[in-house]
Amino acid sequence: MAQPVNLTVVRQLLQAQPTPTRTQLARELCRRLELRDAKGDWQVATTAHALRDLAAQGHWTLPAPRVQRTGTYSTPPKRLPSGPPERPTSNSATKR
Repeated sequence: MAQPVNLTVVRQLLQAQPTPTRTQLARELCRRLELRDAKGDWQVATTAHALRDLAAQGHWTLPAPRVQRTGTYSTPPKRLPSGPPERPTSNSATKR
């Protein structure tokens, strides 16, 4: 992604009006550069990560994220009971 021609494409996309969101930018870059995984899906998450890394290196400034991720759950995750699952008892053997 750090190839000069790709950097130019990203800079052009960032100058578009209205400015694309980070996800829109990653999707469009995937489409233009044909960035797909082995199943044929767009590599949006990987591309977004590369865009953030290159922004941290000073190549550009990304638009502010629309959703602030806090890394916490709104409700804590539910813990499963430890140990093997209980099996239902069957009384069919004693009813004969």
